[in-house]
Amino acid sequence: MPSLVNILLLVLVFVTVGFVGGALVAVIWSTRLKREEQPNEGEEPAARKIPSRLQPLVELFRLRTNQQIVVSLDGKYYSSSSEMEERQLLMLRQAAEDWERWLGIEKPPQPVAVEEKPQPEAIDIDRESEARLNEISAAVPVMNAQPAPATVLPGILPEVKPKPTTIVGQVNEILQEKLAGSNKTISLVDDMHRGVIVWVGLEKFDGIDAVPYPEAQKIIREAVKEWEKRTENGTL
Repeated sequence: MPSLVNILLLVLVFVTVGFVGGALVAVIWSTRLKREEQPNEGEEPAARKIPSRLQPLVELFRLRTNQQIVVSLDGKYYSSSSEMEERQLLMLRQAAEDWERWLGIEKPPQPVAVEEKPQPEAIDIDRESEARLNEISAAVPVMNAQPAPATVLPGILPEVKPKPTTIVGQVNEILQEKLAGSNKTISLVDDMHRGVIVWVGLEKFDGIDAVPYPEAQKIIREAVKEWEKRTENGTL
């Protein structure tokens, strides 16, 4: 018969093996749960569901290496505005203006240029008075003389129309300069919810790319390029 000591040793061995096995199972299970909770490096998180009443505009990112801004638009990533198309830049600039208004950032009003009237030439009073006296002395009095015509005062300066402050308004102003003298009616309107609205006559289109007329698209893009040129030169 086995002795009591042998039985106790067997029990101690079984308890030790069970404890060690349970600890190993607990460690392995804990490690597995942590791996499932933490996404792998380079793996993109699952896309969140956006309500249908909201329109996504653009996504902003910052590189962890050099803190450079990266923009995600139309399924592509851009590290510089020079890589984008004109319509994308126009949409981003408009969104930036809306974002500034949302943050409560107010732009200082731009000074309105007033055209100065030329100063009248100086008049020699003594010479003019002497010439007038000579005319009066030589004049023959007439009973039914016609009254002298009334002096017409200079006209009041025309009202100066303030320049538009939004990008779409400034581009539209350049567009109207290009359309001056033609029979074409094209205009750009700023819409906070739908972006740039293009009117061609009585037809309305959402954005420049939606305009089906190549000539209208061409002159609008020329106006956008002229706006960029004036902005860089500071002549806007």
